[in-house]
Amino acid sequence: AADKQGPGIDFLFASGAKGSTRSPEVSFTDKTDKGGEDNSFHHRMSLIKFTFKPGDGLIFNGMEPADYTLDGLKHEGTFDTATGTTAVTAAAESPITMQLGGATTSQVIILPQGVTTSLDLKVSFNGLDYTTTLPNPSKPEANQFSAGYAYTYNITLNNKGITVEEPEITPWEPGNSNDVSITL
Repeated sequence: AADKQGPGIDFLFASGAKGSTRSPEVSFTDKTDKGGEDNSFHHRMSLIKFTFKPGDGLIFNGMEPADYTLDGLKHEGTFDTATGTTAVTAAAESPITMQLGGATTSQVIILPQGVTTSLDLKVSFNGLDYTTTLPNPSKPEANQFSAGYAYTYNITLNNKGITVEEPEITPWEPGNSNDVSITL
């Protein structure tokens, strides 16, 4: 099944790359392995990925979960284009509901933020609501969805409930780096 993308904007940020009319080539690359600076772009948001699997007593054969609701996160904030920092400005958490449309994977881009309580997940399948509590992130910092990290939750729906595997937490991998010349 296809991946269902959540609503979200991923902010990328790079700093330190310089150019001028005499030297117009600007390089947004990581040169730390050669003793230089890291001028590459980095994700400034957090990514939560879900994979839904059938467990005991269930089969997804053409009847995948319809949607899910994730509760416990704040969704309003700011992004400073000069420094690349984000800040949560929402006073309260609000739920995210995602329609899956036949997909068994989904992802949501969120503002990096600390969490003080566990996240609640409700998955709708075959007219029933399955609920569970997700474990909070443990790395790179406990109880924190960190900028540039993807948090993968493997969710197994069982006939009598949901099983959540420990989340896999990885930094987003960098894409291609390109040098670009601009002519005045």
